[in-house]
Amino acid sequence: AAPRKKPLPNLTPEYLLNLPVFAGRYFRNLFSRFKTGRLLVFDNYQEVAEKSVLHEVTRRGLSEIPKGINVVIISRRNVPMELLGMRANGKLTVIDGRQMSLSIDESGRIVNRRSGKGRFQAERVKRLHEFSGGWAAGLILLMEGGIEPGDMKAGSESKEAVFAYFAGEIFKNLDRKSGDFLLRTSIFSVFTPEMAEKLTG
Repeated sequence: AAPRKKPLPNLTPEYLLNLPVFAGRYFRNLFSRFKTGRLLVFDNYQEVAEKSVLHEVTRRGLSEIPKGINVVIISRRNVPMELLGMRANGKLTVIDGRQMSLSIDESGRIVNRRSGKGRFQAERVKRLHEFSGGWAAGLILLMEGGIEPGDMKAGSESKEAVFAYFAGEIFKNLDRKSGDFLLRTSIFSVFTPEMAEKLTG
């Protein structure tokens, strides 16, 4: 990002016992290289263990953000304890899944822009929106499943595409035992703990 500047500070042994101090120095240096209007993104933050020192390192680093620079943390979990103070002080804003869901108007604009074959009728957009639950990636996956303006089918192929995406996202983060449990119990539409125990052990 800034090839002509000196390298960022290295994590040398003397800082290992006090990572937050190092984080302050590191991020201060990092942000000094940014022009106003830059955005730093931490993606998949849910991968960080709940008890990890990285949360405190992140908190210390974020305290160095200068005016005109913003940071986005993308996570499927709630705000970690270490960052709650920043939220209370108005320095951290949370945008949750409900706020991220598309309105039917937004769904319509995405559908019509991506289709490139004329406008979808309002009823077809409504069905797509309802089927995807306002989830942008689901909406796009449905369209890629072969839905045409003149032949709107939210059929088995489209459903399979959405299901495969969800299943992949869930199963890639599961251990084998948990994955096996979910697969075995998926044969029921409704089940009790006793039924699950008998089936899976």
